[in-house]
Amino acid sequence: MHAYVLTGFGGPETLEYRRDVPDLVAGTGEVRIRVAAAALNNTDIWTREGAYGTETDAGARAGWRREPVDFPRIQGADVVGRIDQVGEGVPSSRVGERVIVDPMLYSGGEYDLVRTAYLGSERDGGFAELVTVPEENAHAVDTPLGDAELATFPTAYATAQRMLNRAAVRVGETVLVTGASGGVGSALIQLGRARGARVVAVVGAGKGRRARELGAEAVVSRHAEDLAKAVAAASGRPVDVVADVVAGSLFSALLTVLGPLGRYVVAGAIDGPIVETDLRSLYLEQIQLIGSSFGTRRLRRGRPGRLLRGGQAAAGRDLPAAGAPPGPGRIPAQGVLRQARRAAVLRGAGKRRRWRYRRRLTAAPPGCGKCAKVGRRTSGRLRLPRTHCLIYIVKAVVVFTDPSKRGAAQHRQK
Repeated sequence: MHAYVLTGFGGPETLEYRRDVPDLVAGTGEVRIRVAAAALNNTDIWTREGAYGTETDAGARAGWRREPVDFPRIQGADVVGRIDQVGEGVPSSRVGERVIVDPMLYSGGEYDLVRTAYLGSERDGGFAELVTVPEENAHAVDTPLGDAELATFPTAYATAQRMLNRAAVRVGETVLVTGASGGVGSALIQLGRARGARVVAVVGAGKGRRARELGAEAVVSRHAEDLAKAVAAASGRPVDVVADVVAGSLFSALLTVLGPLGRYVVAGAIDGPIVETDLRSLYLEQIQLIGSSFGTRRLRRGRPGRLLRGGQAAAGRDLPAAGAPPGPGRIPAQGVLRQARRAAVLRGAGKRRRWRYRRRLTAAPPGCGKCAKVGRRTSGRLRLPRTHCLIYIVKAVVVFTDPSKRGAAQHRQK
């Protein structure tokens, strides 16, 4: 097969295009994929350069696990293609499936994710005609997105989603995103908006328009003389969460933009890994510092999968205008219950309601992409469509009280 082979740490000159690489064969529990598209992400570049250092020497050349990499190596973590061969123990029915690959090669939970092997680093990846992966890492997809579009998802979007999860981003919070024109940054904007957060993007010259198109409510230049003042002027209120992939010289300034009890989550250091700050700002404002990288299998089997099936919103298209409430069928990734709540409130003659959620009962959210029907309220009870042509199902019981009726009993959706 043909492949780009990495022969050692260094620049692009360490990549060799070869036509004589032996064809791969799927092993036990594995599938072989004929590659349709493979994306290049920043981890691929840093792995090639050996830019991760070691725990004792920040300038040493090492892979992303801060260990040596076995050469020669075929890189390429973000892969889309079709299964053309299955190994022992894998159903033959999987042959022909269009799949997107989870590049995280580990078993276990979150603790094991920290020391996971990574496709294209500890195992040959997708910069080739063929790649083999464990069966559970190849996820069948049915989406209108093209191969090149899909290949942008695995590392960037899962990394962004995990950053937002670890920082516990909530509806209405303000999130400052650095490196907003890059892969993870673009994903942070879209996924942050999908959660109902207000996103302020830090971008380089000439990249602000695209950040707004993706959903950022405000844009700040990374070259601003006083970043804290520029962010305050753009956001209009203290920042709740900083989602950073840049670090370097911006690090101290990013901490100062956070309000009390703010959270700083980092998953990259493209401007430099060695930083300085005044720790008094950290403990006096009670700021949390959170490290994050990649994403768990549980994460990939959940909401990112819905993003892929959502098509338009997944690719950053058809997102609601900045400041507008999410509309039916527009944000498939998260906030489905919030859509149900907002739709019902808007249809409730302007009456204010206090909501709380209880788990267990199955209900479907409003926002059918075909007929745009939403839940209807009759006789003081909220009714949501159960089947119809809705795509997503959410487990919840919606309970509300109407302040206009003092002492009114709470009603539970049937």
